[in-house]
Amino acid sequence: MLSEEIGKLTGLRVLLIDGKGFEGALPTSISNLKNLEEISIVGTSIMGQIPEGILSLPKVWRIIMSECELSGELPKDITETAPSLVRIDLSRNHLKGQLPNNIKGTLLELYLDHNDYTKFPYEYITQRDILGFKGDIYMDHNKITGIIPDSILHNPKWIGDLNLYTNPQKKGYGYANAPWPKINNN
Repeated sequence: MLSEEIGKLTGLRVLLIDGKGFEGALPTSISNLKNLEEISIVGTSIMGQIPEGILSLPKVWRIIMSECELSGELPKDITETAPSLVRIDLSRNHLKGQLPNNIKGTLLELYLDHNDYTKFPYEYITQRDILGFKGDIYMDHNKITGIIPDSILHNPKWIGDLNLYTNPQKKGYGYANAPWPKINNN
């Protein structure tokens, strides 16, 4: 278990945690570490929500929190990420909810694969130029279902992007009118 005391390590630049020996919730005091440049928490039993403020740490350029037990929704600061942040990998957790349509900044890659999301934010395909977010949002192996809108289905570029970002989904989920073949998922 990580202690709230970690927030006193104000000179910390890299936080690397790996392995099942770590459990409990992420301390909210991590968001006090204004010199953090990289966070990598992989393959742990750390659970609960991602604390507010982590995604907007001023110097952070990469955040990886994958293969853990994180749950809930993305913190609200996903819409105000640090100006240096280029990659967020939150794959293989239990995250859910809706992604806001106002993610901006220098973020190039947002990995939300293998979670419990039920909807892909189509506006990140159809309104890229307007939104100010030029990155990619990967959401395969979630619980996305429904019908692909005709505007995307009949646009070769947009349907190709949607296929890249969302195919395949968890077993029993997927788009009813997807033009790509169904894959038997586990």
